[in-house]
Amino acid sequence: MAVPVFAQTKEEKAAKAKALYENAKDAIETKNWVIIPTEVTDSDGNISTTNDASIFVAYEKTGMVLQGSSICGNSDTNLADVSDYKVKYNKKGDMTVMFSILGRKLRGTFVIRIKHDSNIADVVYTPSGSGQTLKRYSGPLVHTNEANYFKRSNAI
Repeated sequence: MAVPVFAQTKEEKAAKAKALYENAKDAIETKNWVIIPTEVTDSDGNISTTNDASIFVAYEKTGMVLQGSSICGNSDTNLADVSDYKVKYNKKGDMTVMFSILGRKLRGTFVIRIKHDSNIADVVYTPSGSGQTLKRYSGPLVHTNEANYFKRSNAI
């Protein structure tokens, strides 16, 4: 018995990648997105994979919600205000998003980069508090209503 092979053509793969990018671009522009990291880089440069839906960074129209010590350096569900939100595109169409956050336990800057043929966001969070280290992670950026992330109650 022969098993059917469902191979995608190069054009189908490119169209799918473009659709993912356009969805991420729309989410960024409407300030309604979430990233659930699939890879986290520690301070020594070691990369670990994860699929924990309780570790995320989200912009929920009015402000940021950050959860998970690998994301924000503490185990709380953190709320933060966003300022200086800027989106830039290079000649290829790659997107860079830069902004600052300020919350009760968090303060720092974010740089998010997304290539023109994907929705995978490479994130660098630079905290401005003393004793905190740079956070690096990557994962798909999607609209908040398209992701299954677990936000704990009693956010601060």
